[in-house]
Amino acid sequence: MRNYAFEHGPDNNFRKRIRCFLSEYKKRLSTCVLCLFAALLVYTGLHAETPQNARGGVKTDSCEYISLYCDVSFWNPSAWSTEPGTITGDITQKTGVAVDVTVPQRDADRKLSLMLLNDELPDVISVTDQTVIRQLVTSGKVWKLDEFLETCCPDSHLLKEFPQDVKKELVRRDGAWYAYPSHLDSADARSIWKPSSAYYKDYVNYHYNNAIIWNKKLLKRLGIAEDELHTKEQALLAFKKAAKSGLLVSGKPVIPLLLDGSAYQETSLEFFLQTFGAQPLDEDGNYRDILFSPEAEEALRFLQEAMAQGYCPSSVFTVSNEKIKQYITGGRVLCFAGNISNTSFAGNEWISSGALLSSRGASPVLGKNMHANSGWISTFISKSCKSPQKTARWLDYMTSDEGRRLWHYGYEGRHYAYDSQGLIVRTEEQMRLEDRYTKTGIGTWWMFENTAWMRSVIRAPEKGSQDELEDRAAAAYGRDAQTVIYDNAPFDFKELAWMESGLEAKERALNEWKKEMILDVILAKDSGEFRQRYQLLLDGMKQRGQKETDSIKNRYFKENCRRLGIRAERINGGTGQK
Repeated sequence: MRNYAFEHGPDNNFRKRIRCFLSEYKKRLSTCVLCLFAALLVYTGLHAETPQNARGGVKTDSCEYISLYCDVSFWNPSAWSTEPGTITGDITQKTGVAVDVTVPQRDADRKLSLMLLNDELPDVISVTDQTVIRQLVTSGKVWKLDEFLETCCPDSHLLKEFPQDVKKELVRRDGAWYAYPSHLDSADARSIWKPSSAYYKDYVNYHYNNAIIWNKKLLKRLGIAEDELHTKEQALLAFKKAAKSGLLVSGKPVIPLLLDGSAYQETSLEFFLQTFGAQPLDEDGNYRDILFSPEAEEALRFLQEAMAQGYCPSSVFTVSNEKIKQYITGGRVLCFAGNISNTSFAGNEWISSGALLSSRGASPVLGKNMHANSGWISTFISKSCKSPQKTARWLDYMTSDEGRRLWHYGYEGRHYAYDSQGLIVRTEEQMRLEDRYTKTGIGTWWMFENTAWMRSVIRAPEKGSQDELEDRAAAAYGRDAQTVIYDNAPFDFKELAWMESGLEAKERALNEWKKEMILDVILAKDSGEFRQRYQLLLDGMKQRGQKETDSIKNRYFKENCRRLGIRAERINGGTGQK
């Protein structure tokens, strides 16, 4: 991932001006030269955090560069090419727009907040952080999306076919329709873009990116059968066997367990919490932070034991997503737990064991939002956008059927073909591409992903194909006979940003503290130190107001349950519907 690198330097005209200046005044006092040099350093410093093409807002030939800022640190698009015959080049030909992308690896939301404060917003802002979303909406510096399109692109398809249930949730969250949400998928979306087969109807019910997968080759070399990986004890035994085996891959020892790098708390820990049955509800059906549940202690204890035994490298907690992909494709990881959709794993080389059962006898749970939601990445257009008409046309094209077919699937005849029903069938070439979005531009623009659309235009994968095997791994946990699936829509608290002043800032500080404490708990050297640190975590949460925050959330949780017609009931200790 590039991190604001000043890669391209000043533009050519600026260089020429410098040369002319030096030629004309080369005999003047050296202090003038020093001043010029200092000015150049200032120029470089101001551009030390440039986008990947380093040409934002500058008209070049027939296209105009617009700036796009994204806070998803592991999104890694290649620099935008304007060459015809490339994905981005052909988008430029269609829209007259090229895009300079900025993706900070650290402090993305703080940096964007400063840009907002200093009236230096990028043209397009794609963010996931709820505090930043609130800041953008309340600032008055971003467009309401319908007003923007009506003004700058009145014939846009987005004004005619946007799912109304999703729009309703966006309005609930933001007070109006300000953002385009990623990964559109809802009842209304599926009525606009109907699933192409029963396969994708079924996919909606069980797919879950956070999963546990096992390297089939290493399992075979270690003599571990796939049906010996369904309990916590069996997993720890497999890790132990791998650690003591002395097995080497390319001259390096096998890694028994790999967690999901710096994102492990949102993915790896999330999986273990769910598979061990943790829910953010107490026995009376009231909301409480999930870390207070007894099942959460077991999930943290499992990770602590794995770390203490050396099954997982301790350096993993600062590892980038790119490094995780290298580990996975390198062949020496026995087990990975986390977001498998972002690992480049090959479906024929890995298998998911589904749920990992706890020692407590609790049912694994899977919370899925069965109602419309406001998506993952929210994309805003700033009112200071340098070319609103072209930006609107670009947004319209990127979210259109034609645009998506280009950037999501590539070129007909090379990357995909059509079957007899007019459905897309991806070629072997595209399916072989490793990290194809960073190398080809195919599938790059996550902020414009439309899941319902994708499942309406593509043919279901052939049984046993790479795609089918990868989908099977992602659905294994949801399909597991032990897993109880529940509707987690009532746990969507986005509207609290509008209704509870100060809650977000309080939660942000508390969550940062919890993140550090959770790592301390996991890195405890033995069970005694684990219990001590875990109790410090719980006591510290209480001292920092977690119970008061939970009480506020519980009121909204109960209101959401009434609004959505959902019964507030804990699965382990209550009942659940499969």
